[in-house]
Amino acid sequence: MRLRKIFAMVGAATVLGGCVLLYLVLDLTLLPSSNHNAPLTRETHSNSRWGKQFESSLEKLEGDIKRNQNKVQEIKHAIDTISNFVNQRTESKEIDSNKFQNNLERNLYAGDEAETCPATSAEADINMLDLYNSIPFDNADGGVWKQGWNIEYNKQQWGPRRKLRIFLIPHSHNDPGWLKTFEDYYHSQTQAILTNLVNKLSEDSRRKFIWAEVSYLMLWWSEQGQENKDKMRRLVESGQLEIVTGGWVMNDEANSHFWAVVQQLTEGHEWLMQHLGVRPKHAWAIDPFGHSATNAYLLKKSQIAASLIQRVHYSVKKRLAQDKGLEFRWRQGWSNDKSDMLTHMMPFYSYDVPHTCGPDPKVCCQFDFKRLPGYGVTCPWRISPQPITKDNVRQRAELLLDQYRKKAQLYRTNVLLVPLGDDFRYDHSAEWDAQFNNYQALFDHLNSRQDLYVEAQFATLNDYFSALKIEVGGEKRLPSLTGDFFTYADRDDHYWSGYFTSRPYYKRLDRVLIGYLRAAEVIFSLAWSHGKATSSNGSPWLLSPHAGLRNKLTIARQANALFQHHDGVTGTAKDHVMRDYGNKMIKAIDSVQHVIQMSAQYLLYNQANPELDPNDIYFHLDDTRPRTGALSKRNKITFGEGLDTRKVVLFNSLNRARTEFVRLRVANYNVMVTDLSHRPLPSQVQPLFDEMASMVDGEYELLFIATVPPLSLSTFLISWTSNADERAPLASVSLANHQGQHKLHSAEGFEQIGSLPEGQNIKVDSQQISAIFSSHGLLKSVSTQGITMTIKLEFVRYGAVEGRERSGAYLFLPDGPAKVIMLKQAPLVRVISGPVATQIEVQHPFVLHQATVYNCSGEVGSSIEMVNLVELVNGKNIEVAMRLTSDIESGDTYYTDLNAFQMIERRRQLHKLPLQAHYFPMSGMAYIEDSGIRLSVISGQPLGAASLSSGQLEIMQDRRLAQDDNRGLNQGVEDNHPTPNVFRLLLERKSCHSEQWPRSSLAAHLSHQSLLWPLVHLIAAGDPLVQLKGSFSPETSSECGLHVLNLRTSWLTERPRVGLVMHQLAWDECLPPPVGLSCTPRMSSMLNVSAVLPLSFGRQMQKSSLTFLHTGEHMPTNTNQSLCPNELAAFLLA
Repeated sequence: MRLRKIFAMVGAATVLGGCVLLYLVLDLTLLPSSNHNAPLTRETHSNSRWGKQFESSLEKLEGDIKRNQNKVQEIKHAIDTISNFVNQRTESKEIDSNKFQNNLERNLYAGDEAETCPATSAEADINMLDLYNSIPFDNADGGVWKQGWNIEYNKQQWGPRRKLRIFLIPHSHNDPGWLKTFEDYYHSQTQAILTNLVNKLSEDSRRKFIWAEVSYLMLWWSEQGQENKDKMRRLVESGQLEIVTGGWVMNDEANSHFWAVVQQLTEGHEWLMQHLGVRPKHAWAIDPFGHSATNAYLLKKSQIAASLIQRVHYSVKKRLAQDKGLEFRWRQGWSNDKSDMLTHMMPFYSYDVPHTCGPDPKVCCQFDFKRLPGYGVTCPWRISPQPITKDNVRQRAELLLDQYRKKAQLYRTNVLLVPLGDDFRYDHSAEWDAQFNNYQALFDHLNSRQDLYVEAQFATLNDYFSALKIEVGGEKRLPSLTGDFFTYADRDDHYWSGYFTSRPYYKRLDRVLIGYLRAAEVIFSLAWSHGKATSSNGSPWLLSPHAGLRNKLTIARQANALFQHHDGVTGTAKDHVMRDYGNKMIKAIDSVQHVIQMSAQYLLYNQANPELDPNDIYFHLDDTRPRTGALSKRNKITFGEGLDTRKVVLFNSLNRARTEFVRLRVANYNVMVTDLSHRPLPSQVQPLFDEMASMVDGEYELLFIATVPPLSLSTFLISWTSNADERAPLASVSLANHQGQHKLHSAEGFEQIGSLPEGQNIKVDSQQISAIFSSHGLLKSVSTQGITMTIKLEFVRYGAVEGRERSGAYLFLPDGPAKVIMLKQAPLVRVISGPVATQIEVQHPFVLHQATVYNCSGEVGSSIEMVNLVELVNGKNIEVAMRLTSDIESGDTYYTDLNAFQMIERRRQLHKLPLQAHYFPMSGMAYIEDSGIRLSVISGQPLGAASLSSGQLEIMQDRRLAQDDNRGLNQGVEDNHPTPNVFRLLLERKSCHSEQWPRSSLAAHLSHQSLLWPLVHLIAAGDPLVQLKGSFSPETSSECGLHVLNLRTSWLTERPRVGLVMHQLAWDECLPPPVGLSCTPRMSSMLNVSAVLPLSFGRQMQKSSLTFLHTGEHMPTNTNQSLCPNELAAFLLA
């Protein structure tokens, strides 16, 4: 029955299309014939006012017919798919039509989950690891296409029924910050581009354009009157303008954390839906410096149907082009074809006009009509474009078509995508006229030539991918591919692995911001839902403009989203632009800290739904940042007369209980820490140092172990005491290698300073770890889980190769292998040891290194925490790395993460690839392993990482470079700031060999969460006797594996709703979980939202796309949902 209905629909659609086409043909006979000898301008398309009006109607009708034909083709393809399915099932007695229909609906909704979870690595036609093994990387000279070969073709491959269809896609790439700040670019160029866009596209319905950066759209929209807003809406509705990707920015894909990528996509998508009613369908990523499989997955989960990418290693492009594999289904290495993202890869060097029409840039440049004589821009090949006239159109069109035909040889179909644009193009109306009028003349000629078998038009990505899917006969006829596209090289040995580390201060600040922003999103949503559940009027104060919390959240969301730009978190913008990003992030941190403290007060207030003073400070957060470039300033807890006790509230934004260490600054060493029942907690007090041997007076550090339930606020008491038996134990302080070169000063309470024997190793023991450090204060070996492993830590440095091309913000071009940083004399080492932690600190050249072993169970006690305070503020062409050398027999294999979402295998191939090619982005962690042991490094900031020999991991810390690397920035990297790079080092025993895809251990996952989403410390600002509830602790489950990625209150609809994103962690079960976890270590393939969130969020929800634009039917929150390991799922809560 359903099949008959589909056939009937196709028949009706075909008849309707035929009738409309017949009507069109009859109407055309009434028009006067066109004057083919007239000058080739837009005015020749009509010769009267009536003609222009009729032409407009006719063009609209033609567009409707074309869209109708496309729909018919799509329906025909659907029938073919169904027929194939039926043929495959002929051996069955009957088809379960209900089940089949459900499967169709599920396939139409990409956000739904598979019924079975993949158990092993994905199979694919192209595996990037294997492809790298087979590519010679010989960099042979290919002629006019220098990185390719001389392309030839046979004209007979096209005919009346097999035409070459050319889709020319005009675009303008607008960086939200690079050489200028975001706002400066807008006022100097982007504002004019968008205004020209609505005016010039409106002049001719054949013109098309795509736009990517929603951040700029927001600025422009806020300044426009109703007329321009209506124009843009009409252009979007008609299909002349397509918003592609729809993110706030075109995000970096190497350094960005996947949480931040989702956040910036959501920010852009919500704005588009609110103002233009747009749900983006296709993605456009022409400028990120390498491409991540994680990005493809996040786009897929956001209901993006297809994507275009550009910056890929030139040798990879060449091989894929030789195999006609530049269009593929990008598959996750841990998933099945459900994750496939249809992807188009551009084949040539760049996305500018000279490198997009075909293989010969000298020819293509002649068709960039902004470079016409007198326009101020020229072609480097010294052959200028020519205005298209009736006298030269034949020759010029055939020259251009030759390039199109050659480019088409690199793809499997006769559907050809050709971009037309560059950075900040179309900012003058003259360029719009020059490009569109001249190309329209060329297209008119090409389309009129029946002997050429070509159809050319202006297009959007939607036009192209719709035609591609029809021509190829279904996406599944394209090859599948697994892997990623790092590390990018654009020519020679110029690998873009430097930006993985450039400007680490800002990279670390980014992670601090997303930690606070996620905490603010979660606690604000908890407060709003709690107020809504306990009040008939639904907590109006929290949402009111008077409270200002929504505005502060928006400021932080947009600042974080902006920095995900591929010249932001990458550290590849001008100095003043980086400072501007930093200022915005610091303002964002201040904003969300205010949201957190107000929401905490709201939840702990004894009165339901209180109206708080929005200007009041109820809690001080533990740290502040006075300015860009400064280190965090920790707030000190003070005591005074009548103020012997201070309240500290800890907020756990995770949906699992956690037991972790808390570090607070206190003004007195005679303190104790208890819970609200006055039970003392394991703790210690230790001194602070302003120089290596000089303690700070009047300020100490209090460490204690706290357990906080899921999604909860818990209060603890810090009290001054005169009773030495009650106070927290004082840590002992010992110095090694103190020979009088450092001034010795002790603080009150720590007058006794020990001395360690010269040249003797330092041993540290805890519940889970025994570690040995050298007399120079650096790690030598670790014993844990019944194994002992040599792990030698040292700092190394690289120089920059001599010559015209040298290391800069983008490129890493070292002058050879790294050299160990040698010390002229033994450094002073501080050993601070107490009952809950032992801390070793040593000053090495460029780095103050701190290693802490915590004496506790759980994930915190299973690792060694390391903080490298890097100060590379002097010197020239220095790149400093931390190297770990072990006895692990890892061979040529190592593993890095992609956007802290998934692990991916890397292979060392120094015999054919240079050292710099082996540095990869480490957004969250890296590891090496052999059959029995794994060594992981978990990072609190994105940096570059490599394994340059077996058993070794190397992590870049900072770079200071005196010159530009000729990639457009026109400056070096010399604005270095002191930066605390934070890590956890984890050694684990493997109990088996896993056949699954690469996965981190559960301990590594939890350690990463601890670094990225730490407990938020709120120090009560008021009278500790003021009656607040001691805790807010909703009833939820506490599973280690199910992670609430975000709880985001959204104003997308008239009434606010909370968007929930869940992540099912995937870990290697051959590595046992740490002993004494506070959560249940269970990896499930099922999700029950009602068990994860409190009932205050309601009992109904809708499954949605990742950015909440696409929603399904309402369902109870206790509905079991399939959620395979590593998958994300999103819901809108009622």
